[in-house]
Amino acid sequence: MNQRGSFQMLRAFRDAIGNSWKSTVELIVDDERVAFGAIVDQDGWVISKDSQVPRTGKVICRFADGNESLVETVEHNSALDLVLLRVPERNLPVVDWADGTLPQRGHWVATTDTRSTPVAVGVVSAGQMAIAAKKAVLGVLLDNDGEGGAVVRHVLPGTGAEVAGLRPGDRIRAIDGQRLADRQAAMSVLESCRPGQSIQMAIARGEDELETHAQMMDLANELHDPTEMEVNGLVSARSSGFNAVFCTTPFCCPRSVAGRWSI
Repeated sequence: MNQRGSFQMLRAFRDAIGNSWKSTVELIVDDERVAFGAIVDQDGWVISKDSQVPRTGKVICRFADGNESLVETVEHNSALDLVLLRVPERNLPVVDWADGTLPQRGHWVATTDTRSTPVAVGVVSAGQMAIAAKKAVLGVLLDNDGEGGAVVRHVLPGTGAEVAGLRPGDRIRAIDGQRLADRQAAMSVLESCRPGQSIQMAIARGEDELETHAQMMDLANELHDPTEMEVNGLVSARSSGFNAVFCTTPFCCPRSVAGRWSI
């Protein structure tokens, strides 16, 4: 489907999403969007995806009208991967919840952002199901470093390691302040992390000593296919460990998001 056709298809669903785009917000960190959110109360309460919103640093909420406010994090719910946020605004447009009836297989669904036209349109390809939890991965292959710690042999594309700027040859000396004796010590620390968790690493790169943050992700299925990231683009840091989800398959969107799970 060409770009013009895609736009026409998305525009055809404009009435179907109603005013839901007005109660959608963008969450911005360092001038980049990290997640969308939904306004759940007119007095400044917003929910978003916990694994996508950093737990440290400044987060900005950008509304559909372009106005921005600083975000206060109120509560994390890791089990549901939800985070409750608050902004110092009042009389906000609140999301209009459905009546509780789940969409059935074959039903149309649309994804909104802060514009009046959907950002994606698809169909429900699988009904409600549970998704078993996967282990969190950093996205590197490690070897022992003769000087202590672990050396990066390969960085997998689209992972937290690549986003953090890790390179082959980097020597990981410590994770979250814990000094690493060898590769096994690094693996032990990484295996104790949860999907979406941000870790701090002390890195030796040549003669330089660096510090960086990286996000752990549960990308087991994607990492088995080297073309998955290239085809589908960046994916959520967490897509497993939910008791009730349904699966949507895109029919029309600017970039493919095939097989994404929705709560």
